[in-house]
Amino acid sequence: MSEYNHRLIGTVGVDDESNGRGKLAISVGVDTLDMCTISFGSSYAIRIPAGDLDWLRDLLHDASRELMIQRNAEALSVKQESA
Repeated sequence: MSEYNHRLIGTVGVDDESNGRGKLAISVGVDTLDMCTISFGSSYAIRIPAGDLDWLRDLLHDASRELMIQRNAEALSVKQESA
């Protein structure tokens, strides 16, 4: 049996309007048990299997895409109003 190992992939600071204290550190790591740990500051972490991680990634991508479409539609509306 191989030795358990956890590797930090990276940490990013994101704006969190409910926090009010600046950027929230979100850290992501993987381990040798095919799990991903996502930590939100020092207060909360989730440990999810690789398959669920793929679903979460797809969901986040869809949300990002929807926000981009919304921003583009609003920018086009403003541009048409000022023309």
